[in-house]
Amino acid sequence: MEKYEVKDEQRIGPAHGPYSQGLVCDKLFFTGIIGSYGPEGELDDSVYEQTKKIFENAELLLGQAHGSLKDLVKVTVYLLNISDFDEMNRAYKECLTERPLPARATIAVKEMLPGVKVEMELVACID
Repeated sequence: MEKYEVKDEQRIGPAHGPYSQGLVCDKLFFTGIIGSYGPEGELDDSVYEQTKKIFENAELLLGQAHGSLKDLVKVTVYLLNISDFDEMNRAYKECLTERPLPARATIAVKEMLPGVKVEMELVACID
């Protein structure tokens, strides 16, 4: 079994704890990702922009694993405020257009890191 980390701290920002930005295990790719950017991990204020950036960041990490967004099979969305669902969903639909779309669950949470309004857990199957 091959297992390796993928990361891009210059464009995405550093991990905020002891974990991998992305992990590949055989043909499976795993990440928990926020919409940060730059070496300091800056965040836009809107859920729409954070969601768009999540998918840009995911594309960077997936590219290191020789995959792309079309390889996503499961997405779990964590929203700080469920009233932001439509804003997140609008960006989500703009970023993921390839069919079949991945399975998805959306969960409202009580707290997140400062400034974070949306986080996603992504699983991809890479050929």
